[in-house]
Amino acid sequence: MHAADALVVPLLPAGGAQAYAGFYRSDPRGRLSLLRGPAVGEPRALTERAREALGLCPRRTKVVAVGPAAARDRAVWEEAFPGSVDEKWRPEGPHACEVGRVAQALAPERLGRGEEVAPYTGTTGLRPLYVRRPQAVDTRPPERTFWNELSILPLEPAELDRVLEIERTVFGDPWPRRFFEEEMRAPESVACVVRHSGKLAGYLMAWALPEELHLGNLAVAPEYQRRGVGAFLLRWLLDEARRRQAHRVSLEVRTSNFAAQDLYRAHGFREVMVRRGYYRDTAEDALVMLCDLSADRGRTA
Repeated sequence: MHAADALVVPLLPAGGAQAYAGFYRSDPRGRLSLLRGPAVGEPRALTERAREALGLCPRRTKVVAVGPAAARDRAVWEEAFPGSVDEKWRPEGPHACEVGRVAQALAPERLGRGEEVAPYTGTTGLRPLYVRRPQAVDTRPPERTFWNELSILPLEPAELDRVLEIERTVFGDPWPRRFFEEEMRAPESVACVVRHSGKLAGYLMAWALPEELHLGNLAVAPEYQRRGVGAFLLRWLLDEARRRQAHRVSLEVRTSNFAAQDLYRAHGFREVMVRRGYYRDTAEDALVMLCDLSADRGRTA
């Protein structure tokens, strides 16, 4: 049995009353594609996340909740989406092993006994995925003292060699030098780098459109990742948009880039649509995310 034209939400127990949720879209033939990053939380909070994901799907798309936590939390899911819990559903397509076998591979009781779980060797395989930080990890925001060591400067042609080095390291489909050179000359270009102790730590490329800034590229050098540099760049871009009195900031992000999606959501972005096959290297879909700044002007008016 498969679900056609459905938002498929596999659900696994995640400790206590919480659950881990994935979000996949099933096409008319029942084939799955990743829709957006996963989430973890209480059942009712996850139904709200599912409702947000449903807004990215075509009209009349139905929700299909599967997996052990779907059966456990049946009452909550059935209340939010009547008829959504399906214990007979079977996946098809490239994400079948990811959705259909993850419950078996990552069974909480096996992990609790300390057993080693061998990766699945099918078309996608399995890899560790941490939706939330362990409780023992310090989750405080980046130290302001480190942010005070960062400086924002315009992107200059002399820095392109280092920018391209980072670009090729970070992205599977990197922009060519010619693209950077052309965009830097465009009057609507907003291009800058962030430096730390004289070293180029990251950069961004955006465009100033009528009433909008569109972020086209944001990258952080590998040695500076997970230190708040991406958040620093994004905060600068939002401040720049407000300075220009833009109404919104928009961007595209890979559906599989969960870390970037979390960063954008933490800064007020929300998913508004999906661009199918947007990325040339893998034909992966892109989430279009938007940060509405009009409320800021209303508060300051």
